[in-house]
Parts: sequence; structure tokens; C-alpha cells
Amino acid sequence: MKKFALLPAAALALGSLLVSAPASASWVSCTTAIAGKVTGTSSCEVSTTQDQDFLNTDPMTVNGEGGLFDITTWVFAGKNEGPNNVGLAQSGTWNLSPYLPKDAKNWLLVFKSGEDTFLTGYLVSSGTTSGNWNSPFVLTETNNKGETKTKIRDVSHLSYYYEPCGLEGCPDPHPDVPEPATLGLLALGLLGAGAAARRRKA
Repeated sequence: MKKFALLPAAALALGSLLVSAPASASWVSCTTAIAGKVTGTSSCEVSTTQDQDFLNTDPMTVNGEGGLFDITTWVFAGKNEGPNNVGLAQSGTWNLSPYLPKDAKNWLLVFKSGEDTFLTGYLVSSGTTSGNWNSPFVLTETNNKGETKTKIRDVSHLSYYYEPCGLEGCPDPHPDVPEPATLGLLALGLLGAGAAARRRKA
């Protein structure tokens, strides 16, 4: 008889992190190995309780229990379930292009597998709109001889969420920075003013 245990998305993330996490924590930081499964992202969290990303609950799953990345205003943008909606297998690409432009502060990718796994979320790096992913869900399989093998679980779907900017609007991703020529002229003006002041004193 085979026994199954979840490794990266649950055991690795939860086993090592729940020791230091508050008892009420529902979203905890991923291990480094799991965080590195998705390119173009800056942070990763895994749920300790949720295996489904429900949209019809109040609040939605990603906004509940303190919210993924401490954000409770995520808005659902879309979902990728693969060709014919049969799942995404073990690797692929993610792309925000179908959902842009959106008035968004942040973007969130949420991966779901199936039974015995927990939702895993990735915060998209600022200014990034696409990247690659590998399944964050890995199982260990132990047979009756005590031999252990690892098995990567398929991703059933990838959901996209964004955080709206709100009434204050989004911060400018490209704030005005003085050009080098402008800075040079300013420096020359200050030098000239200093020289003129010295001449007056002499």
C-alpha cells in the first residue's frame, strides 16, 4: 500500500515555517525552492488551510484569513486551465497581456493542483508581465519496503488576480528624474552664484 505526503507546497513550506509562524497564520512564506519555481515574481506564499480558490465566497479565498501578501482587496482577472480546460501539466508560461491594461498596484498568480495540496501564490515583480513556471506541488511516495520516490503533481489551473489602485490612483512607475544635462546646468548655476558672492566680498 502506498502512502502520499505533500512536500514543497505544504510540508516544506509548512513544516519548517509554522514552527515560527503565529498559530493563526493561514498564509506563510514559501521555501526558497518553491519560491524559485516561477520567474518574474518577487515573493511566494502558501496557504495552510485552503486547497480551493473560491470566487463565490465572501470574502474570496485569496482575500480571506488576512489575505495573500496581507492584501484583502484582490480582484479576479481570469483563469488558465489549459487546452480544453483539462489542466496545465507540470510547467508552462504565465502572461498578463490578456488582462492589461488594468488600473493595478499589484498582480497575483495563484496555482492550484488538487487533493492533498494547498494553494500557492506568487506576487508578480513590478513592471513584469510574463514569465515561466514549474509546478510547486511535489509528492513523496513511499512503498511498503520503505522506498521513497518523488512525484511532481500537475497544476490544474492558474488564476490571475490584481490589486486595484483605489481612489488615490496608482503610483507613477516612472517618476520624473532630472536629466544629466539639467543637473549639469544647475551645478554650473550654483558655482557661478558662489563665485559672484566671493567677488562681492573681496
